Amino acid sequence: MTRAARSPEQIDADRFQIAQLYLQRKPPKAIADELGYEYGVVVRDIAALRKQFREESLAMVTQRKNEELMRLDMMERKAWISLEESKERRKIRTDDQGRESITVEESEGDPRWLGVAQWCTEQRAKILGLYAPKEQVLQHNHSTSDAAELSEAQLVDIISKKNKEMAVDAEFKEEKPVEIEEHVNE
Repeated sequence: MTRAARSPEQIDADRFQIAQLYLQRKPPKAIADELGYEYGVVVRDIAALRKQFREESLAMVTQRKNEELMRLDMMERKAWISLEESKERRKIRTDDQGRESITVEESEGDPRWLGVAQWCTEQRAKILGLYAPKEQVLQHNHSTSDAAELSEAQLVDIISKKNKEMAVDAEFKEEKPVEIEEHVNE
């Protein structure tokens, strides 16, 4: 069905409907048929929605990180203040005649406050991604060395399965499924 140029308000309304169906995992063709839109319009709107979802998610993560960083800053300031306060201890003594004497003793302070400040620093570094990434081992069915041991039929089967997986994403990406004939003859 051919539609006239859409107004910004109509685009928003259309994308709202498309998003509801897309989030129900309906394919673009089914969405286009159900709503009576052209397939290309649906695909472009889904691409715009995915971009919008990514940007909004990134903005929410950034906002949450900033809130946590502010909370850590407050905790660290309190820890340093408390450390300084714990360094000076005043003792008030009263002698037998009722006179008070104040004795001020200096100390290194309560080391627990240093621990709190250190913890805040570590958490801040984690949030900001300052630590080297941790190595993660990914599990997969066939390693490169295993592929050499597979028969031609097994390789064709693996490529066919990969093509089926990629077919779902092919509507949204420019990736093309791998041609089996090219790899069989190599």
